[in-house]
Amino acid sequence: MEVKAHIAGLRDLHAAMMRLAVVALRTGGSRAVLVALDHRMRTLSVTWNDALAVLAPAVKDKLQLVALRGDTVETIPDDAQLRRIGHALRTSVREHRRRPARPRAFFMVLHVLLLRWLRRDAPIQIGALGEAVGASQPTIRQALDRLDEHIARDSQRRVELVAFPQRDWLEMTVRAKRIRGSIYFEDTSGRPRSVEQHLARLERYAPNGAALGGVLAAKHWDAQLDLEGVPRVDLHVTAPGDHSVAKFMTQVDPALRPTSAANASLAIAVHGIRRRQAFFTPRAHKRLAWADPVDTLLDLDELRLHDQSADLIRRLRGGP
Repeated sequence: MEVKAHIAGLRDLHAAMMRLAVVALRTGGSRAVLVALDHRMRTLSVTWNDALAVLAPAVKDKLQLVALRGDTVETIPDDAQLRRIGHALRTSVREHRRRPARPRAFFMVLHVLLLRWLRRDAPIQIGALGEAVGASQPTIRQALDRLDEHIARDSQRRVELVAFPQRDWLEMTVRAKRIRGSIYFEDTSGRPRSVEQHLARLERYAPNGAALGGVLAAKHWDAQLDLEGVPRVDLHVTAPGDHSVAKFMTQVDPALRPTSAANASLAIAVHGIRRRQAFFTPRAHKRLAWADPVDTLLDLDELRLHDQSADLIRRLRGGP
């Protein structure tokens, strides 16, 4: 499933469909669903079906659509399960628009609680939660109120996550690039360095307080994950600024230039850690640490490795 916050026109729709088609072809799943939380196309169904007509049957038979426009829910094909997804999302979008936009602090609180849930940690004192996030007590209480149905509180002012907050996690993955201030770099040399070469130079030039995430960290957290190759290097840096990132990336490789995440030659993604505690795990005899499992999951979802992300959640929680 791929979620698009907005589809403004034909180009947006075609780009989203092609990305989904590639995922469907590579994963071999039975269905691949595009969810459009908002769109402005009056002829969406006609445009969708016209685009499907040029795809190979092995791909087009898997592609499905859930689209919201105002109070209208449209699904292709007309399927009961897709309609249920659409109506649930419509309710969620309505509730979200009625309340103020969630601050970045909310997602930092969610991050810490998710990490503790994955590790099966004991409940955390609310004061300690505020210290980990670097936020005031009123901000922490407001975030906990929004997570109320998913958390348990006790008489000692401790809290813990007791259920996976699917809706909030979905919103977190959609907003991850902005929350983390991600910056992406492509190789413009025509003779790109290997992943191993990038890693060696990052070990030398990356600033203190940096960690590896993405596929590399996922393999660390679960060696049994179905992952082949390393599509890019994900680097997590505490409180980076755009200027400092650009400076050390020039040292890593002068041929690296900032680009969009969709670029095929993307080599390195740099994500910012805004929390007070980074929760990195040291790597033996290495300068770069491992990013925590939650940041690793966000990297996998950004790479559209959704099945592997779900597998990692299950395994970290002790499932098969």
